[in-house]
Amino acid sequence: MLALFGEQLQKEDFDSKTYLRGLIRQSLDKGVVPTEEELFNFYPTTEAQETSEERFWYQDLKEGMFLKDFLFENLQEIFCHGSDYLETQLTSGEKKSHVLELSLEDWTLFTEILAMREKQNWNLSSPFASFYIKLHQTNFRATLLHKSVSPEGVSKLFLRRLNSEKRNPTDYGEGGELVLELFKKQENVLIAGSTGSGKTSFLTSLLHYQKENDHLIILEDTFEIMLNHSSTTRLLAEEKNPNKTLKAYMSYAMRMSPQRLIIGELRGAETVPYMLAMNTGHKGLMSTVHASSAYDALSRLAMLFGLYSDGQQINYSQVLQLICRNIGYVVFLEDKKVKEVIKVLGSENGQAFYETLAI
Repeated sequence: MLALFGEQLQKEDFDSKTYLRGLIRQSLDKGVVPTEEELFNFYPTTEAQETSEERFWYQDLKEGMFLKDFLFENLQEIFCHGSDYLETQLTSGEKKSHVLELSLEDWTLFTEILAMREKQNWNLSSPFASFYIKLHQTNFRATLLHKSVSPEGVSKLFLRRLNSEKRNPTDYGEGGELVLELFKKQENVLIAGSTGSGKTSFLTSLLHYQKENDHLIILEDTFEIMLNHSSTTRLLAEEKNPNKTLKAYMSYAMRMSPQRLIIGELRGAETVPYMLAMNTGHKGLMSTVHASSAYDALSRLAMLFGLYSDGQQINYSQVLQLICRNIGYVVFLEDKKVKEVIKVLGSENGQAFYETLAI
């Protein structure tokens, strides 16, 4: 630690917070989040009463205690726009603005400590990070935006609450019961909707009905599907590692004889092997996709397949035909309600045909 922090200073008049921030910065620059003991080993006094305030300050900074006041029972998201301002969004959709009283230095240190503690490669070269985190006994999907991509030079943090409580599909409206029946029949179902529409929560509510002895495989790039199922295999992707991408995991997953295969969200190269797996006759495949309607979800999937098909000469009409042959149903959610369920009948000349079952 001497090499990390330098020689211990003697007790003198000085700005304690500035001094401690300097020690923390030295440690973070070397890839280490200092413990309280390590940090105060080099504090210029050994008298406990003279360091208690600083110790509490560092504990609060490391644990993000300033966020605890915003963990309302009906919280959905927290948008941290910097050291002085954040917004909360409730499950009802209501947004509230709040004032923070952090210094910019403390906010910057907090975000860097958070990223390093969660083993995220987040810096000038990799300015975006998305990961699962537990803060104050609450599960979140965290997204960090590095200050290097902001014209204001301020990092941002976005937290979306992950609900671990078991919900019933019928909580999402009358269409939920219909989709549950499709789920029990091992139909291939695609769940569509916009950001925050409830896609992942609805998918999780269905998975609670999976038989305990059925092998369930879940592939995600961020841990979001909160499920307690004894026969589950989870694979968490690292997109910068070619052996740990969702696309790579697809080939591994099919060798594990799953009764049901889930991809948290289709948005890239994983779309191709996912659709090809369906084409082999495998049943019970489910995923989510961003789309503005059930029909639009089919078009988006066809576009993703075309973009990531490694230059293969497959036209849109052929791709859509493949999709419509293998996806049985599309569910569209809006404001955490099932707004539309369609049965996919097929396609011809780039036009999908379907029957509306619920709206």
